[in-house]
Amino acid sequence: MCSNVYTFYTYACDEHIFAFTHVDTGAVIFRRHIIKEICNKIKEIQNYSLSDQHIRELNDQINKLISIKNKWEIRIIELGGPDYQTESNTLINAHCSELKGNNNYKYFGAAKNLKGVKELLLKESEDRKKFILKKRKEKRYFDKYVNIHYFGYCDDENEMLLREELKIQKQLEKKDLKMLKKIRSLKNNN
Repeated sequence: MCSNVYTFYTYACDEHIFAFTHVDTGAVIFRRHIIKEICNKIKEIQNYSLSDQHIRELNDQINKLISIKNKWEIRIIELGGPDYQTESNTLINAHCSELKGNNNYKYFGAAKNLKGVKELLLKESEDRKKFILKKRKEKRYFDKYVNIHYFGYCDDENEMLLREELKIQKQLEKKDLKMLKKIRSLKNNN
């Protein structure tokens, strides 16, 4: 029966998602049914005694249902309804692991321990740790060597620079005075 329900959701998403022209309880109820189906499949995939093939199929179904749920949420927003995306994604992301660059494909429950997936997740977590350590090292370096002097906030205290600025300012004032005198003399002549 689950596969029939799953097929119904897929059909309904592909064929009827744009049939809704305003947010009504039907779209929101349909979204809730999809979320219930996702939750049931997440519960089912937690069973580590399932065969690898069944785990892979369940994981694929969960990812497809998430895709359908996301389409419905986008459509509900387009119709002026509430934004469910942040809360539902937080709920789902709490139960999954995701590989970067894997087109938002998520691994749930026992699928995290499948051959190949486990190694990829471990490698990615090691890469993430290395990246975090590198960023921390860079931050310590910048905290130590990049200070207010680097950004020029203390340039006012440099006396040589102040003298140069004063000299240039006086030259500009003289030019402005000469220009002003020229303009006045031209006005007086006319």
